[in-house]
Amino acid sequence: MKTPSSGRRYAGSSEFADREPHAALGVFSSALFLIALAVTPFAVASLTQSLAQAGAFSFTLSQASLEATSRALHGAAAALAGEAPDRRAAWNDMVIRELAEGDEAAARGLMLSAGDIVGREAQAVQAARDRGDEAAAMLAARTLLDGPTQNQALEAGLFAPIQGAPMIAAGDARDLAVQARAWLDGRGAALSELVLTGVSVAAPELAGQFGLSAAALQSGVISLKAALRSGRVQPNFLAEVQSVLQAADQDGALAARLREGFAAEGALADEPGAARAAFVASLGPSPAWRAITDLLLQVDALNAKVGWTGTVQLLAQAETLQDLQRISLLAEAGGPSAVAVAKRMPDPAAFLALARADFALTGAMQAAIALIVLLFGVIVAAPLVTLVHAVLRIWGAGSGAPTPSLATRRQPARSRRPDTDDRLAA
Repeated sequence: MKTPSSGRRYAGSSEFADREPHAALGVFSSALFLIALAVTPFAVASLTQSLAQAGAFSFTLSQASLEATSRALHGAAAALAGEAPDRRAAWNDMVIRELAEGDEAAARGLMLSAGDIVGREAQAVQAARDRGDEAAAMLAARTLLDGPTQNQALEAGLFAPIQGAPMIAAGDARDLAVQARAWLDGRGAALSELVLTGVSVAAPELAGQFGLSAAALQSGVISLKAALRSGRVQPNFLAEVQSVLQAADQDGALAARLREGFAAEGALADEPGAARAAFVASLGPSPAWRAITDLLLQVDALNAKVGWTGTVQLLAQAETLQDLQRISLLAEAGGPSAVAVAKRMPDPAAFLALARADFALTGAMQAAIALIVLLFGVIVAAPLVTLVHAVLRIWGAGSGAPTPSLATRRQPARSRRPDTDDRLAA
């Protein structure tokens, strides 16, 4: 005999059975949401690693990056004249100003940018640049200058090939000995200046040990010295350069070699030779040598593209040593035109932003991106599904229409027996 309480338990268990699919859906969506949240950081890290390995955060000299950077430089050069009604006159004024300041690199860059600044009248200049014929571009630009300005440009040597830096600026062995003595005696001599002089003086021996070019090292020393002395380099870049150079004596080997050399018998008769020998013996095998040569060779590469005075201007745009990659790309893409643009852009960061990186999507990148998109979809969809389901349940409960339980729907109809009912009533 079934009691009323047992009937209520049966009905309650049937209602619980009806709620089981809803509870399962909530648990499933919550689990997906939590899993997606946990996996997302790993997917982002994988994508970041793939981008770094492919050079997405570096500025390599690929054909695509050079073309994109060149287009950006052309646009920046065209904006130099602003809204001037007579663009040719404005361009002439800019060239005259650079010649008056003695900035040959910027003046050369402006002349090569005549096609961007002047417009149709300078089509011959642009055509020569597109062919890669810089000399022809300069001659075509010369015809656009006013008569007196043409003479000034000729006297300044703008139509001659870019000249190398004067080697006297690098210092000689006597300078090295004087600087070394002052540094050892603590008389305020800068170690970074001493290292640059030592590399220049001992360049033939140091370059021979590692298969480098002595001329390239000396060229890099000249421009880097000029940049550091100009007072125009940014403080953080100056600190990083000094750190690289001062690492030459990180373990005290340089100071020890110099003291030994100066104290040796007969050193007083040839202190320059003793200082030079100390640099060859201490700097060549040091771990800092690789970083120093990398820096100097990057500067020398800039010299070849824009001249040593142009290099000083470009180095003034760098905030960190890593910015040298962008500057090298800009110099390769624009040559002296990059110098003219850099000098007239008030914000160094805006100039560096003209460099365009280039990389191709690899399979690893595509897989990581697809996973991140999938995870993002799960993170967004899981709460929405749960919310919509909860709203529908609330709406269904508020409508007042009871939903028959699964057990009730399946229970067959039974006839009522009057005699049994009468006995129960009695």
